[in-house]
Parts: sequence; C-alpha cells; structure tokens
Amino acid sequence: MIGEVGFCAAYRETIPPLPEGPEFGVALTPSVRGNGFAFEAATAALLWADSIWQERDTVCMSASTNAPALQLVGKLGYLQEGSGSYRDEPVVFMRRKGSKNTCF
Repeated sequence: MIGEVGFCAAYRETIPPLPEGPEFGVALTPSVRGNGFAFEAATAALLWADSIWQERDTVCMSASTNAPALQLVGKLGYLQEGSGSYRDEPVVFMRRKGSKNTCF
C-alpha cells in the first residue's frame, strides 16, 4: 500500500471548528510523492463523492506550511474558506462545492 484517500467525519478539535461537511484527506508514503498518484486517487474519490452526494460540499484542512497539499487540493477545486489552528499549529480550512457534473 502506498497511501490512503477518502472521506471521514473526524470531529477534530480545531479553533475555530472545521466547517461542516464530509472531510476529504490524502496521505501518501513519502517515497511515492510527486508522481501524480495523489491527484489520480483524489480525482476518483471526488468523482465518486459527486455521484453519491451530488451537490454536497466537502471540506479539508491542511497545515498552512504544507505547500504540496495546498497545491493538490487547489487543483482539485478546493478554495480557502478560513484559517485556524489544530494542536496549536496553524491550519487552512478549504471547501469544494459538490457537483453533478465534475470536470477537472
């Protein structure tokens, strides 16, 4: 296994609270990063989400210093909605509008 991609309801204690919606996340083994695997897997997961949840938004959170993650979710259609902290570290909150006709 080289990583995971998917949705959860983690209910993490962020300040302020993470916006509502299914939380999207990606985690890859460091040795395989930068090869497009995250984008490929995330695209499939979001197409699935759009087919199931249709117009329901999804949210995600990233460390504000994690430039690769912020670039990836930007390519996937996530837009910054706010910022805050998680475990005393600065984070960025993002939202992606659900769609019946997703096109990347």
